[in-house]
Amino acid sequence: MSSRRRGPARGRYFWIVGICAVFALVATATAFATSRGERGRIAFDDGRTFPSLIGSMKPDGTDVQILSENGDHWPRWSPDGSKIVFFSTRTPDGSDNGPAEIFVMNADGSGQTQLTFNDQEDQVPTWTPDGRIVWSHRTGPGQWDLWIMNADGSDQQQLTSLDGAELWPSVSPQGNRVVFAGTQVEGRFHLFTMRIDGSDVRQITSDEHEDWAPDWSPTGNDIVFTREYLAPETSAGVDENLFIVHADGTNLRQITNRPDRVEIFPVWAPDGKALLYPAITDWFGPNWDTWLTVYDLKSGTETRVGEDNRGGAPSWQPVAHGN
Repeated sequence: MSSRRRGPARGRYFWIVGICAVFALVATATAFATSRGERGRIAFDDGRTFPSLIGSMKPDGTDVQILSENGDHWPRWSPDGSKIVFFSTRTPDGSDNGPAEIFVMNADGSGQTQLTFNDQEDQVPTWTPDGRIVWSHRTGPGQWDLWIMNADGSDQQQLTSLDGAELWPSVSPQGNRVVFAGTQVEGRFHLFTMRIDGSDVRQITSDEHEDWAPDWSPTGNDIVFTREYLAPETSAGVDENLFIVHADGTNLRQITNRPDRVEIFPVWAPDGKALLYPAITDWFGPNWDTWLTVYDLKSGTETRVGEDNRGGAPSWQPVAHGN
């Protein structure tokens, strides 16, 4: 699937921004438990069901718990691991085709609360270390801006008003900068960082490819992301591999290189020693399959977790040392 066509359409797994693709005191602030915690549960979304659902499981794929089944996507754990922010296309009649809005719920699925109420789309939310929420809001064709709010939905503020789309935000563990994918250069997605207030925008990747879905490492040194190449021989017409780059744009290195599949939406393990991502064969073809995969950064080995064909955009719960 080309990034040009990666709009908030509801395709296979509605893979965000269906694949298109999102920052005071907080009234319901959650303390940042640790920048490098231990590995807790894995949250995932599953588009095989209707409406789509969010679940969680232990790191080995056992003890699966379904948390919400109302057309829900893109779960992201709060810094203390007690809550999950997500976006939902739920509708009162259960048709799962409404405009995307941001919701938050407790780790067990209780207390589901809608935070945004817009006629446009609100997608790909993430947390700041001090417990606020950053997300991407659609303002028009090809135009998405980043916004920030408190965890209870109050004090919503616009952060960007650049040309094009700003999507898939991720906040540094220090809480001072945000990385995102933007189309400000030649209409292609590249990675940018900015201060948490939206100022000091800096481009950190630049090439003929498209770079998107970044995630900041727990150490603050590195950013993992998906790089997309044209591949006319594949079912989707593109290939997607994972790369890591320093936060200042230096020391770019490739992590995955499998022509038989794509890897998208990578996230770091809380201890910074592994990556978690969906690995997909025959992307948008008739023999489409996906597996949630853990990549050990030291050994380079991969391990599948959970059921086959389950898991869209995963995230890993941080757990403080000693808990």
